[in-house]
Amino acid sequence: MVGVPGRSKGCATCRKRKKGCDRATPVCNQCKKSELPCGGYDRVFTFVHSTIEQKTNSSGVQDGKHGVEIILSDPLVRTAREQLYLGHLWNIMLPKGHLIPARLSEQSSPGWAGLVSELYDVEPSLRYAVLATALGCLASGTKERGEMLNKGLQTYHLAVQEIGKALKQRHAYKRDGLIIAAGLMASFELVFVPDGEPAALAWAGHSGGQLAMFLARGPEAFMTGTAHQLFVDSRINMAMLAIGRRKSSPFSADEWKSTPWSINKKSMRDNLMDILLDVPSILERLTVMQGFAPSPIREHLRLELLSACEGVQAALNRWSVDAGTQILKFDFTATVKSVALSASPSKNVEILQVHALARKCAKAVPLLFEPSGGLSENISGLMALSVTLRYFTVTQLADQQCEDMEALHELLGRQLVGASVNQLLKRMNGDQDSFRGLGHGAGEVSSPAQRMLSWF
Repeated sequence: MVGVPGRSKGCATCRKRKKGCDRATPVCNQCKKSELPCGGYDRVFTFVHSTIEQKTNSSGVQDGKHGVEIILSDPLVRTAREQLYLGHLWNIMLPKGHLIPARLSEQSSPGWAGLVSELYDVEPSLRYAVLATALGCLASGTKERGEMLNKGLQTYHLAVQEIGKALKQRHAYKRDGLIIAAGLMASFELVFVPDGEPAALAWAGHSGGQLAMFLARGPEAFMTGTAHQLFVDSRINMAMLAIGRRKSSPFSADEWKSTPWSINKKSMRDNLMDILLDVPSILERLTVMQGFAPSPIREHLRLELLSACEGVQAALNRWSVDAGTQILKFDFTATVKSVALSASPSKNVEILQVHALARKCAKAVPLLFEPSGGLSENISGLMALSVTLRYFTVTQLADQQCEDMEALHELLGRQLVGASVNQLLKRMNGDQDSFRGLGHGAGEVSSPAQRMLSWF
């Protein structure tokens, strides 16, 4: 700090990394060599604590015997200003009011919050993305919602500019902070950007940017430390992206399922994500098969698709056995009554089993949208809600809407920091209604089994 003996006078980035700084301007050579954003040098602010009896000398300078100079650096002043925003952000985003069992915590606890705190001061794009999200969260509970949200959008566009500048640097894609920033910006797009905002990228655009940075670094870059945690926590978003595109995910390749765990042991969640990442490939195979008229080629593709589905089912069965009886428990206290998983013998026994599982999902999905779950858990429930609701939309008879369907429809009107769940689903689907064209219009098949298969 300038003017304070014993304190480093290096740039903010070098001090954070505990590296020697040559104080070159406009950026130091240490940061330039490491291809990191230089945090700049402190501007000094002097605050004087005094009493009304304190006197000044003839030159107007306060007498040191009666006053104490307190010098605060610019980063410290900035930190004090931002603490209110960040505290509110974590209060809105993270789960609260629940104690998670030790064995379960490794499967579900969000590690991204710790990564944000670790990289916040060294990655400008991440800092702006965090502040934009915090302002969006603050806006939902104030009378000045429009003004606060506008400030959030302005800060968000600064994050976009910072990412644009960073990616012009040769090795910027190696920075963990940029990947986290892209993920947080995807969430901001989804929740806070007004419908029809022309300057904003789509949710899938930011998620695709994340994917590109992962692929550019290769699986060997995510074996340990912050990078490993970042990769592990991001795989669910990459799976959602691939499912939405109906394209196989690069993360389903063997090297992406093994190399990042060369040092760390996989958790139950990691093994389950391995299976989920195979689902987009099945959807892609199905799309290809549906493009062929009945023919030997289509039959060959159908048999290949069936084999892939059986492979995923077998993997899920193995995962369930490894997980043990704990994973089979269901919170009947919250859902009032249990749902049978077995079906009576019939020629459509597989369809009946799927329907029983869908009902079980319908009972669980509302739990993901409880306020105590935090906004991050609410967002994670959007895909589960969309799939479950679409299933019931195409399998229920026109004049018979089950209670599960009614409960799911009620969730569509629920507000999450100023936007309804239905609005968020539309944004994830490119501003298209996810359920438009589904149901029981003229010319549609009448069999529930046929309706379900036609949807897929």
